[in-house]
Order: sequence, then structure tokens, then C-alpha cells
Amino acid sequence: MPLLHRYLGNPVLSMLGRMFFGIKIGDFHCGLRAFDREAVQSLNLRCSGMEFASEMVIKSSLMDLAMAEIPTNLRPNPPGRTPHLKTWRDGWRHLKFMLSFSPKYSLLLFSAGLALLAVSLIILFAWRIVPFTGPNTMVFAASSAIAAMSILSDYILSREMLYLKFSGSRKNLSHRVDSLLGLRKGTDRLFKFGAIALLLSFAGFVSLLAFLIRSSLSSPLAALAGFVGCASLFVSISFYLTATKLTTYRSLHGLSR
Repeated sequence: MPLLHRYLGNPVLSMLGRMFFGIKIGDFHCGLRAFDREAVQSLNLRCSGMEFASEMVIKSSLMDLAMAEIPTNLRPNPPGRTPHLKTWRDGWRHLKFMLSFSPKYSLLLFSAGLALLAVSLIILFAWRIVPFTGPNTMVFAASSAIAAMSILSDYILSREMLYLKFSGSRKNLSHRVDSLLGLRKGTDRLFKFGAIALLLSFAGFVSLLAFLIRSSLSSPLAALAGFVGCASLFVSISFYLTATKLTTYRSLHGLSR
């Protein structure tokens, strides 16, 4: 194998595959495989490139199919044979496929990071810690909160589509998310969360109006009230849209809830 493939491409991509999907497979890309025909046909394999090797392993894991790895030896290609693997193109296609089937790593981590950033900026602003005392702090906090909510909405819908197709893939985190959001009993809890956020937004805007009447819109508390009103309004809209999309998706696939 070329050094780049042997010490970077194959080990790194295989490591990411083990981390993303909890699969105890040392080499995701070895093409020497034996499999049950009916089981593999049920995976509905679609990739047309070198990422086909990863697709087989990943979808087998999501369907909880039994897998075992048997050590084998690799030999050099015959002299003069042109390599059929394109290093960067095929590496990117492998990585892109892994990320598309792992919303927990491709979406949820970014959402959690942005939410933590938003909370940290709000705390720094409230405690009047320099240099986080100006209005830009709240602008960045609001932007981070909105981005976190948008990504979270995409994560919820992505995992719903993934787990509806691959019913064997609901791991512990998925069960906790289902319980928190009430998705096992439908989407009503998401609508309720949206309504609560809307009431909180209304309270924030009423407080902002009170600061306006007292001519104290420049105070830190007024800035916090404005942030709560705007951020809560966006959270309410995001919950509503997410619940609506989930309801439509489930209805189209014959699910009554």
C-alpha cells in the first residue's frame, strides 16, 4: 500500500468508523468478504464508489447484523498495474458517507458546542466581566443559540429518518433522546415545548417594553430581556417546525403518531 494509504487514510477512516458506529472492525476497506446474500440484499446498498466497502459495514451495524473479522494478508499488486484508488477523492467520499449516517457526531456535537458557547457568553455578560460587557456579546450569544437550535432540529429529523429505516440502531443515546422529547408517543411534547418557549418569549418582550417605559433600555437587564425574548421566539418556531416535519414524515411512512 502507498504510505499515505497505509498510515493515514485507512487507519484514520477505520478509527472514525469504529468511533462513530461502535463497530469492532480493524479495517473498514478490505474487499475480501463473505456474507449472507439475503441479509446483504436487505441493506439496500447504493454507493457507486470505493465507499461501498464502508456502506456494507455501517449498514450491517445499524441493522444489528452479526459481523466477524478474520485476519488476512495483503500482497503487492502485480508490477505495472495502475492503482484504481483515488486518494483524496475516495477518502472524502468515505468520510462524507460516514458523517451522513452518524448525526450524533456530524450534528449533535456542533449543536451542543454552540449552546455551551451561548450560555457562557450570557453568564460573562451578566457578571459584567470585561471585555464581555458590550452589546456584541449578546449578538454573538443570540447567533450561537439560534445556530445551535437549527442544528438540533436537523439532528432530530435526521436521526428519525435514519432510525425509521434501520430499526435496529436505537442505541442508549437514542432512547434518552426519545424519552426527553416524547417521540415514542408522537410529537405532542415538541409542540408543548414550542408553546412554552413562545410564552417565555412573550414575557421577555413585555419586560423589554417595561424597560422602554422606564427609559432604561441601555441597562444590562434590558439586554438580557431582549435576548430572552428573541431567542425564545426562535426556539418556539424551531420546535414547531421540527414537530411539523416529523409528523409529516411519520404520516408519509404509515405511522399514526
